[in-house]
Amino acid sequence: MESEAVIESGEVKGGNFEIIHPPNTLASRVSGGGQISAEMLRAAEEIVEAHTTMFTNQSKAELDHLSDIVDGMVKNPGSHAKSMGDIFKISHNIKGQGGTFGYDLVTDIAASLCSYSENLDSCDGNALSLIRAHIDAIRAVIAGKMVGDGGEIGQAISKSLGLAVTKLSD
Repeated sequence: MESEAVIESGEVKGGNFEIIHPPNTLASRVSGGGQISAEMLRAAEEIVEAHTTMFTNQSKAELDHLSDIVDGMVKNPGSHAKSMGDIFKISHNIKGQGGTFGYDLVTDIAASLCSYSENLDSCDGNALSLIRAHIDAIRAVIAGKMVGDGGEIGQAISKSLGLAVTKLSD
């Protein structure tokens, strides 16, 4: 009769077992069996750049849609509850993709808009102005290719929006 394996103080004691170390074949599958060449790196960078361009183009279209939603809210105040749900969904999508492509500031601003819009059923003029400010800020970050946290200017934008959200949420 065999005993069961027991782990004591990080060591396996007793029992019959075999430790299997599978080969790491990922690098050979990616590089075709050899070293990763400069050409392969360039090709990968081109793919990332193409996807980044797709992200920025898609985000611009989503920002235009957000602006249209806000315009509709101004014209039809009865549509606020549904419109706020749409604003949340679109800003949440932008938030999720921003950091993937190096636009951490876009993620931060979109997260702020998500948080702000999540609990609003209706908006007054100040709330709509703040939503527009978020949209315009994201648009400026993308147009200016402000990757990462946007440096001093980016942090000032983020801080200003945060202060305005706090003020209007009180």
